[in-house]
Amino acid sequence: MLCTSVIIGPQPFWIEFWTHLVVPGFNYVAVSKNWTNLISTHAELEKKPSKAYRIAQNAQRTMEYLDPRGVTCYTRELIRRYADVCDWVVEAPHLGDERNRRVPGRDWMGIEDYFLATRRL
Repeated sequence: MLCTSVIIGPQPFWIEFWTHLVVPGFNYVAVSKNWTNLISTHAELEKKPSKAYRIAQNAQRTMEYLDPRGVTCYTRELIRRYADVCDWVVEAPHLGDERNRRVPGRDWMGIEDYFLATRRL
């Protein structure tokens, strides 16, 4: 999707936070679960290059929502809403006194850094 390519595949089976962004015929081309109509679907796209180009452009624009900032924004909102239904309170980390400050990244990690660090694993 980032390369302005047409994605061909079956509808997503698992529901994830981004699946509502993936719309058949808008930003990807759906085929049956067993892929039996792949050849005919591909042939149809070759006959209509303007349609394929439009779908690829839409796919690339959709990816803007799935960049690290968008995913971080979603995760923050998810945590906020989860906290609204919990009985516990999230406290700011104690950083120590002025002379012996705890160092971010070594002694503690912000939520954004945590998600970025675990993404690479």
